[in-house]
Amino acid sequence: MTIAIYRDIFLKLQVLFLALSALSMYLLDMAGSENFVLLYSIWNIVTYTLLFYGEMRYAPDFHPFQILALAAIMFIGVNGISLYSDMRSGEELFFGIYIVNDCIAQGMLFLSLEHIILFGTFYFLEHKYGNSSSMIAERIKDANVDYFRWAIYSYIIVWTLRGVNQLYPLDTVSSVLVEITTTGPMLTLLLLLFAKLENPYRNGIMFLHWVIVLLEIILVLNHGMKEEIIRLLVPYCLYVLIEYKSGGKVKIKFSSAITIGILSIFVIAFVFPYISLFREISNRTNREWNQVSVSETFDAYEDYVAREGKYENDKENRSIGYVVDRAGSIVSNAWSVDNAQKEGTKPDYFMYCLMAPIPRIIWPDKPVILTGSMAHQLTIGAADWMDESNAKEDKTSISLGFIGSCVLSLGVYGGILLASLMSVWIWYVWHVSRKKLHNNVIAMWMFLAYVSLILKDFEGLQDCGINMFFINAVYIIIMNIISYRNKYKLSTVDR
Repeated sequence: MTIAIYRDIFLKLQVLFLALSALSMYLLDMAGSENFVLLYSIWNIVTYTLLFYGEMRYAPDFHPFQILALAAIMFIGVNGISLYSDMRSGEELFFGIYIVNDCIAQGMLFLSLEHIILFGTFYFLEHKYGNSSSMIAERIKDANVDYFRWAIYSYIIVWTLRGVNQLYPLDTVSSVLVEITTTGPMLTLLLLLFAKLENPYRNGIMFLHWVIVLLEIILVLNHGMKEEIIRLLVPYCLYVLIEYKSGGKVKIKFSSAITIGILSIFVIAFVFPYISLFREISNRTNREWNQVSVSETFDAYEDYVAREGKYENDKENRSIGYVVDRAGSIVSNAWSVDNAQKEGTKPDYFMYCLMAPIPRIIWPDKPVILTGSMAHQLTIGAADWMDESNAKEDKTSISLGFIGSCVLSLGVYGGILLASLMSVWIWYVWHVSRKKLHNNVIAMWMFLAYVSLILKDFEGLQDCGINMFFINAVYIIIMNIISYRNKYKLSTVDR
């Protein structure tokens, strides 16, 4: 079986099941049925697991939607099982001040529709325009790029900016500089792993990679954000997937499989419980995250593992349970779609998001754009949610979901159209970055941002995807300028 046939069967089954589910929900009034949520969740877990299996077996090369299949299993599968359990027990599910039990099924339908649009568009365009004769791993091996040197330079820049930040806050200059200090280590790790792909027999690369991972994890233990730890492990997982697709291999190396297993245990057994306890201490003692020490969190973690002290009778599952509960895109999309239908669409939200990419050099008096805070104002029923002072005072942010924010802003048909247009752009971003991923730093940076977005099931597109569109448009322009400059240098040398 070819991957094209496999994907075609998958998409046809998804569309058929979506249509039958929509008919049964609206005709049989099953909008608040927990059994509907359970059935759809099991369907998503099974089908997206099979899709991932097919991608691993039949796809000729790595692509980021293989990762999205795994994200879909969590966000529209496992999370649905968790919601079913809560609904079954009679628990009221809140999003802001709104009870959303009666619209969870509708949220699953729209979120499943979003995934069908994303996968369908990606696969159609990839088969039509994206096929390439050379695989990513082969391009890396033949690139004649000193990835190791690039990695060292990258990390030097990160630490230089961190040092400058101690003397002069970088956020007062540009958020781009702050972004380099936080996500720059991911680029360093990816470059090191590219160096390993280029020369598998070069010693010391993997050792340096894990030393940097350990150092960066230690540095972010008092930040309270699990993503800051998990994303440091992402480059290695990408390396394994790219290596697996290299040269027609059919098996992942035993050592790589063991490492992935250890990393998974580390995330489930340490990262999620640790961050849960860290935030609990912050809330309980009414302190900011930077005021909670690593040592007291480790003490709490030790008590939690040993079930001693305060956690002797603690029944909360802070590992698997925490993972499942945090994957909450069903609830956010359910609220967004339901609110748009009951209270009317909010095109003001779309216009508000549209202001974010406008540079302050062009619009010096541009209001402070805090999309997450404004979304939170919406969910707590604030009549003047567009009031800038509310967003400044509110430190809480909420994701409205991708298709949810589109429907909330432009209605059902406008939301579906906008999501469809964004899915074309998402494919295009991958298409252009793939061509230059082996020799262009901006393409590598854009690729990492792309993967980070996918891992959270496009939660970062709560602004209808507007910021992602403009940011990646800038990336592509810079990437092409660099490529043109390199080609010009080569042509000059040839003369």
